[in-house]
Amino acid sequence: MRDILLPVTIQHRMSTSDGLASARDRLFISVFSRLFVFTILLEDTEVEERFFQVDERSRVLGVSAAGCGLAGLLARHPERIDAVDSNAHHLSLAALKMSAAQRLERYDDLLALFGAGRHPEAGDVVARLATPLPDWMRWYWTRRHRMFRTGLYECGLLAASMKMMRAGMGVDEPWFRALADMTVPDRQAEVVRVYSRLLGNPLVGALARSPLQLLAQGINFQQRDRNLRMSGASDMRAVVLRFVERAVATDLKRNWILWQCLLGRFNLEDPHAIPPYLRRDHHARSLGAPTTMAFHRTSFVSLLDAAPAAQWTHYNFSDALDWMADAAQRRVLDQIFRTSRDGALLFNRTVDRDDIVARHGLERRFRRLDRESDQATALERSRLYERVDIYQIAH
Repeated sequence: MRDILLPVTIQHRMSTSDGLASARDRLFISVFSRLFVFTILLEDTEVEERFFQVDERSRVLGVSAAGCGLAGLLARHPERIDAVDSNAHHLSLAALKMSAAQRLERYDDLLALFGAGRHPEAGDVVARLATPLPDWMRWYWTRRHRMFRTGLYECGLLAASMKMMRAGMGVDEPWFRALADMTVPDRQAEVVRVYSRLLGNPLVGALARSPLQLLAQGINFQQRDRNLRMSGASDMRAVVLRFVERAVATDLKRNWILWQCLLGRFNLEDPHAIPPYLRRDHHARSLGAPTTMAFHRTSFVSLLDAAPAAQWTHYNFSDALDWMADAAQRRVLDQIFRTSRDGALLFNRTVDRDDIVARHGLERRFRRLDRESDQATALERSRLYERVDIYQIAH
């Protein structure tokens, strides 16, 4: 498992010589890559389960983020997963989740470690899972395994931000369960009332507009500006309110993303209200998966630039292309085409309303799978994105 490659988190580092990012975004990425931000992936990985078409012949390249999505792919036994991330915290957590999915024999241990986020024998369990990982990751988990005693989902910048927001809103589990029993219009009216009151607080409003909150949400300035243009808003408060209003229209009892954001935990009472990699059937299929995994502590841009041709069959960079200016996006799409095998799939989430491939005039190389993409967009329960696009690559 020394060669494990995980998809990079939504952050990636680009050198100043590239000229592909503004000075503020280069600074943002430099800071973001050093912080422990995410403990879960704020995306609906059931969408990949349904549409990404991974099988035993697949070679996957993706951003790791917190690793939930990549860990879920092990149930399909792909030939190889390449996970890449410039953030050592996120890449290490993703590697541990993947190792747990592949190697942790007792399902109860998996659920305690990453479902509840706590394990009474965390030191021993984490040490076993870290054994096949690269040396620097083993050292990382030697120092960091205690987070599974205090609580994984108490850690990270996003968790701290959400905890403060929950306190300001004055919401709790009875409120959330009552919300789930309301009609969708009543839910939306209730969350608009609660969030509007919260965001009307001068201190909270200032925080919502600050770079610190962008760091906590994993949104750089480029993507912030895309969000504002798409929403016709002047600051991120309106974007956050729109996201929450849309998200509460989903199945709240099983929307594990909102459970974490609004309650700080998963709904472990429902076996379908947790990320797929934590479900019992996935554990049974992932255990002992023959997949070769490789972890790259670098940017996916650099990894693509250095890779030989015809390497991968599946690409998933989350919404990382939203972090880039148009010229940088085009460069990445060209490198995806160069390193792909014929018929490969690209999975792209975006806050933009337009088609990134059409914008760059690459429809002959990247054919959008319209039916699958439209269904994926409708099903994505995080509601953070305007589009989920799936492209098939033709050489």
